[in-house]
Amino acid sequence: MAKFFSSITLGRRSLLLAGAFLAELRRIQRFRSPTVGRDHPGGAALCHTRSQPFAVFRLVLGSHISLEHFVGHRALHPTRPSRARLMAVKSIFDGSRVAFLTQHGKETLIGGMFREALGCVVVRAEGFDTDRLGTFSGEVPRPDSQLQTVRRKARIGMDLLGTSLGLASEGAFVPDPFGGMLPWNIELLVWLDDERGLEVTGLAQGPARSTQGSARTEAELLQWAQVAGFPEHQLLLRAEGAHHAAVHKGLADEGALRSAFAACLRESPKGSVSVENDLRAFCNPTRQGMIVRAAQDLLQKLQSACPSCALPGFSAKERHGGLPCRACGLPTALAKSLLWRCEACGHQALKPAGHASHADPSRCDHCNP
Repeated sequence: MAKFFSSITLGRRSLLLAGAFLAELRRIQRFRSPTVGRDHPGGAALCHTRSQPFAVFRLVLGSHISLEHFVGHRALHPTRPSRARLMAVKSIFDGSRVAFLTQHGKETLIGGMFREALGCVVVRAEGFDTDRLGTFSGEVPRPDSQLQTVRRKARIGMDLLGTSLGLASEGAFVPDPFGGMLPWNIELLVWLDDERGLEVTGLAQGPARSTQGSARTEAELLQWAQVAGFPEHQLLLRAEGAHHAAVHKGLADEGALRSAFAACLRESPKGSVSVENDLRAFCNPTRQGMIVRAAQDLLQKLQSACPSCALPGFSAKERHGGLPCRACGLPTALAKSLLWRCEACGHQALKPAGHASHADPSRCDHCNP
């Protein structure tokens, strides 16, 4: 009996935490992400394989993580550069061809953004199956980290098209970093420039549309489909308990969904079918929005010129905590300063993390333990 009530208490606690988390998400109008350097310094250390959606997710932003910490302090992003600087950066890439290795339609999603901001032409690189580097559905495990994979994609695209500029995108799905109960999407973009020796990354993250369920009847199937945002979000089905079961992907209408469900039921020794969101970019509008945000983050950095060498990519790399509490004066976990660095020449500058000189007492572990 005690164990029973304990489980009820845990369930209520989880629901309360989830409710508070969602309320906080609604409060913030726009998510922003910590800056990621070459090996994610001062940001999120991402340990994930596509075949393991609940892999380890570790933060190195401090001992106490708030939503503001993780989603990103606004000062992590460059302020709007002057028109003269924007034109100077644009002239560097104007008319250049940028290789983009993708087979899921990402070039149509963000290519126009780069043309408008930088004057470059994003060209889709063909001739390599990116599923060889890992699939979300698990048939091919991703052997490398998210950052290593996105670098490899960019390099392969550049080799295929013979360009000095490369762009690539890679996604990951993990539990949310606050309660570990909700699906969380991390999108990482990389820009490689061999001529100038540049590597610039863009990052966005937030709640994901990544449903996983099990259905034995069509009624249960349609219930899960509704939860998954079907048909706008396409689905993936596979027989449960079957070895080497066929994976039915890209299910975008009810007829195809019912047909695939019947096929999976016949194959399943358990009489049940796994129902999941198809996480490929062209199948998942929620993920598409995250990729657009990562592209915006990347473009902000590319439009931020170094004050020393004038090359693009000057951005915040490290976050230093310790913003003093307004009430007691003790240091808090909120950012006090940010270390900006140029990857090209190594120029560094320490800047205030924001406009506030003190933290609200509600964010202080001493005043509000």
